[in-house]
Amino acid sequence: MPLAAAGARCSAIDALDFAAQENIQVHGGIGVTWEANCHLFYRRARLNALLLGPRHAWQDRLVASLEQKLA
Repeated sequence: MPLAAAGARCSAIDALDFAAQENIQVHGGIGVTWEANCHLFYRRARLNALLLGPRHAWQDRLVASLEQKLA
């Protein structure tokens, strides 16, 4: 189960970050105003990245778990 959680976390944070950045780019200047919620999604993506731990830590967990399974 920890292996699946670490893999899902790495994938999810990349997907959320990419989607939030593209959302602002697609909407242009309106993406960072209060008329659209694009900036809120971007801020939420950054906050989730900080609260849930750095990506490299989750990758290290994933690699350690895989090494332990293969050993």
